[in-house]
Amino acid sequence: MIGYDLDGVLASEPKDKVASAKWFANCEPLLLPTEPFIAITARRSTKANKQATYAWLHKHYADLCQGVAMMDFVGNVKDIMEYKASVVQYYKLTDYTDNNLNWLNGMKPLCEARLWHWRKGMESPVLLER
Repeated sequence: MIGYDLDGVLASEPKDKVASAKWFANCEPLLLPTEPFIAITARRSTKANKQATYAWLHKHYADLCQGVAMMDFVGNVKDIMEYKASVVQYYKLTDYTDNNLNWLNGMKPLCEARLWHWRKGMESPVLLER
């Protein structure tokens, strides 16, 4: 199974860094997976965020999205890296793609998956060296 970051990889990144239901209503998909995946986001796991996120993923990725991991707490950069790495380990993901190169580098010692960097404008994801 593979995993993708939500904001900035699967969906365009919100300008104010806060994805609201209103923003999600007009958000376009970016990277287009062709196989089942888990979406991972540092977005807070509130009822409104869950509803908007699940609806958007279902609309754009239908049955490909096998699960969504959202944070239950507000954290700093270290917390986010540790959270994302723990989700990668929990789901035993073989590959994970994120648009934040710093977070990926911080995740290297924390998980065993192949880590890929991709952001809008790149032709294809780039595998990070271990």
